[in-house]
Amino acid sequence: MGKVNRISLGNILLSEAPYGYTYVPNTGKRGTGEYCVGHLEINESEVDHLRDMFKWVADEGLTLRAVVRRLQEQKIPPRKSKRGV
Repeated sequence: MGKVNRISLGNILLSEAPYGYTYVPNTGKRGTGEYCVGHLEINESEVDHLRDMFKWVADEGLTLRAVVRRLQEQKIPPRKSKRGV
């Protein structure tokens, strides 16, 4: 019920923002009557890579594995990595 309630209030329900976006949490304070839901904003440091990935899939028909390989070849690190590229 908690998840349903959060979604009905307009909140985004995800564990992590998708690549190319940053999650901005809600800014409303409890007890003030003011409520502002969390939202996604474009992450400028990732958006160019995201556009490239969409082009590779749409125009070149690359698979997910091929996209990852190309990102690694171009030394573009994943958002979370325990080791260097």
